Amino acid sequence: MKLKKKNFKNQKWFAYTVAACSAVLLFVVLSNLGIFWDGIKGILSVLSPVIEGIIFAYIMHPVCALFERTLFVNVKPGRIAHLASVAAGALCVVLVFIILIVALVPQVVDSIITFASNIGIYARQVEKLMLAASLMADERGVDISKVVDSGNEFVNNLIISIPDRANGFLTASYNFGVSLANIVLAFVLAIYFLIDMDNLLGGIKKLLRAMLPPKRYHASAEFWSRCNTILIRYITFDIVDGFIIGVCNFVFMTVLSMPYAVLISVIVGVTNLAPTFGPIVGGAIGAFVLALAKPVDALIFILFTMLIQALDGYIIKPRLFGSSLGVPAVWILVTIIVGGNLFGVLGILLAIPFAAIMTYVYRDFLEKRIEEQSEKQMAKENEDEKEKEVLQETS
Repeated sequence: MKLKKKNFKNQKWFAYTVAACSAVLLFVVLSNLGIFWDGIKGILSVLSPVIEGIIFAYIMHPVCALFERTLFVNVKPGRIAHLASVAAGALCVVLVFIILIVALVPQVVDSIITFASNIGIYARQVEKLMLAASLMADERGVDISKVVDSGNEFVNNLIISIPDRANGFLTASYNFGVSLANIVLAFVLAIYFLIDMDNLLGGIKKLLRAMLPPKRYHASAEFWSRCNTILIRYITFDIVDGFIIGVCNFVFMTVLSMPYAVLISVIVGVTNLAPTFGPIVGGAIGAFVLALAKPVDALIFILFTMLIQALDGYIIKPRLFGSSLGVPAVWILVTIIVGGNLFGVLGILLAIPFAAIMTYVYRDFLEKRIEEQSEKQMAKENEDEKEKEVLQETS
């Protein structure tokens, strides 16, 4: 007589043991959260070139796929077409980088040098503005002398500390060189990832097929396909949107002969990539720089920034993004705060697509599951009521 093996997972002690071990593990993690977080940061810093290479490959893939579908569609065999499309995509990235360096870097450097050489003039203008504000306040019986003194002290300390920043400049230059080397390494890794993309994706698919049942595998594939569409759409159109805003700002400042047109336009275009707070930061930096040179230009710049951001929010972004990324404003704010605190600038840049993915998960998975559970509950209640009616009739 064969004895049936008891499934220990169905025993009460197993559930209690798992719950107790989970509670202890959670307590240990929360008690040593700083150590765990430092360890994660250390691992991420070591793997940063690989992670950046995966990100570059992910961003470059749509361009390479476009070349493969159009320019190299008739090239045989397919492996040659794939290699040619990767080479063309990498060449496009290199050309764009060279164009940016040749066209923007000299003007940006010249603007920075001009700004630094005129810092004394700007400081005197700030002092004059604060003195005028103090006189106006005195005429109205308001004492702002402490504010004026604090402002003058800050400006003087800033001017005095500039020569002492040489060591900091050298350190920043060294860090920039290291970052540039990591970017180049990540770009090379991205090319290798794109070349072997079919093999890598094929291996991941085989692993998932082996680990998941067919129904779960197809659901997971659909989910990741939708997430991929959201991310690619957002990254592509966010870059296009930032480019449009930067060009519009440059044209406006050039027509009005405002100083630092290239520098401020680059700042505005880059900060526009960050949702919600990015345009505010870019507008504030541009207005501050212009206020030091000519306050009237700063006022005009602020009015133009408000106008272009209104057009961007109501016309440009809806045309680019459509309704596929529509998410509640509170979700965007929460993801910006949490993502910024956890992952810095990258967390802020990816706040909207992450919020869109979470909204998609909630609407397409959780809501459906809740609706199914409520329908089952209602059906069960109806069956119970019918059984009660039948019992009452028979009694």
